[in-house]
Amino acid sequence: MSIFTIPSKAGVDRTSQAGRILPGVPCFAFGLIPTKSNRLGRSSHAAVTRPSARRSAVSNSLSLPAWEREYEKDRGLVGTSYETATVEEVAPAGDGFLRITVDTAVTCTSQTYTSEGQFLFLKPWGDEDGSIEPCCFTDLPGEGTIMQFFVPEVSAVGEAALAGELLEVSEVMGKGFRPHIVSNKFKQVSAVLAVCIEQFCSPSLLALRYESRPSSIFLIAEKDGAFAKSLSSWMAGGSGNRAVYYFPDESSLIRAFEAQLEREASAAVLLSADRNLCHRAEEAVHRLGEGRNLYTFAP
Repeated sequence: MSIFTIPSKAGVDRTSQAGRILPGVPCFAFGLIPTKSNRLGRSSHAAVTRPSARRSAVSNSLSLPAWEREYEKDRGLVGTSYETATVEEVAPAGDGFLRITVDTAVTCTSQTYTSEGQFLFLKPWGDEDGSIEPCCFTDLPGEGTIMQFFVPEVSAVGEAALAGELLEVSEVMGKGFRPHIVSNKFKQVSAVLAVCIEQFCSPSLLALRYESRPSSIFLIAEKDGAFAKSLSSWMAGGSGNRAVYYFPDESSLIRAFEAQLEREASAAVLLSADRNLCHRAEEAVHRLGEGRNLYTFAP
């Protein structure tokens, strides 16, 4: 187990780096996998994609859905609608997370909750101070009106989530990763890597909770940030083969990510970041994928 930290540099602006498009908007909200044959939820096999096809696919992947939102740092998504739900039960979920059960199967303005791992925001009822937490929908609602969410224990929502209290639940932001999707879909790879930003690392953590292969998370965040406890618990749950690497910006993350890719003969890469970072990670996989079994996956 190891944590490799690159210290933050003075003046680094994590929300307005050059070339970033819609900073902070999760790529899995758009299903961004820039390969010609890929569709939402499918994997990309870098080793068999021709360079000419890759260039065309990357340019074709830049169209955005009509319901895109503009991210405002530390305050969630501008224009996001919320609905109120009552907390029914709060239980430990392991790895520094809570499983919060609410009494309402919320119908969202853009789509409804239909699959495990979907990405959304929760916040304490009536909170206007920006205490918005990213989380994952963990269980299908079925025929009833019960919904459950995967939420960091050390967070404004985790501390406010008591039975009988109210929470505000956002509309669906993206599909996320279903639990066990990596182990079921990529049985042939020897390692799993995840490229994340702090606001959207919950989907990757959820997907990697039971992963036994060597796994690494490349994360733009402070070492003592909101997910520090959850990430430390996740590393401790492995057999010494899990690592989290913290970075102050995209460029330093991509350099380390490329160095790790060069050491892997086969790997699955999860993308839980903003659109621009996912784009750069995907390009790195394609560039280094010749002769290797490298896959990228976003919902």
